[in-house]
Amino acid sequence: MVAIQDFDKFLVHCESALYSYPLDMVVRTSQGELTLESLVNSEEKLGQGHGEVLFFKAGRVANRTLSE
Repeated sequence: MVAIQDFDKFLVHCESALYSYPLDMVVRTSQGELTLESLVNSEEKLGQGHGEVLFFKAGRVANRTLSE
């Protein structure tokens, strides 16, 4: 899991898939403002059509956010 504030994204690697959720919705769900169902409905599966996602990483280099 990694939170990328610059893009308001929360990324989760689970069972060879990579999912993206809006970071603000994750926070609001954890505080009880939103239901878990609304968070699940906002889910976006990344990398579809490219096979399994074996790993990912994210970081910042020279003020740029990068990921693999």
